[in-house]
Amino acid sequence: MNDERPRPQYGEYASPEDQRAHVRDPHANPHYQPPESASIPSDSTPRGDVVRSDAPGTAPTSSHQAQTSGVAKRPARLWDRSLTWVLIAMGLLNLALSVSSYLNMAPALQGAYTQLGIGHFGASDIAAPAGIALTIVQAVIWVATAALARLSLRRGRLSFWIPLVGALVSYIALVAVLLIVVFNDPAFTAFVSTSASHS
Repeated sequence: MNDERPRPQYGEYASPEDQRAHVRDPHANPHYQPPESASIPSDSTPRGDVVRSDAPGTAPTSSHQAQTSGVAKRPARLWDRSLTWVLIAMGLLNLALSVSSYLNMAPALQGAYTQLGIGHFGASDIAAPAGIALTIVQAVIWVATAALARLSLRRGRLSFWIPLVGALVSYIALVAVLLIVVFNDPAFTAFVSTSASHS
């Protein structure tokens, strides 16, 4: 069979067998160029795969890192923010109402002694500095609690528990100071001894 096509300038025409072989395996063709890969949407990127940025000078980041950064910037919950500041405000109000009793601890304890039938409160020399110290400690606890809660809210973390812990620490400090004062009062120690002997 004679080929009526004009003779090519370089080489020879491929035989039908060669043409079929190149169709089955396109990579065997030295002039074959693979098509450019289509861009993959961000939603279909598998977890842990590298996400490349088109901006020059930026390093590729993984999809897991991108999700982590998105979670870190998540704003705080509205209910948590509201509850946290309400609890902090209640703590400040309680501190303001208690300062007078702290600074006048002897009369306040005398009233409690009268109701319990303990007798005369005789540790006024200890009660005065203890009341001042307690006021300072309670103020420091409130400031630290408010600062930690504010920092936690700015980072988008759950924060309502911070004022609750601050209130617990404040109560422990109050009980500790009161125990120190009353156990240095002879009337109270005598009352405790008498109650123990009668029981």
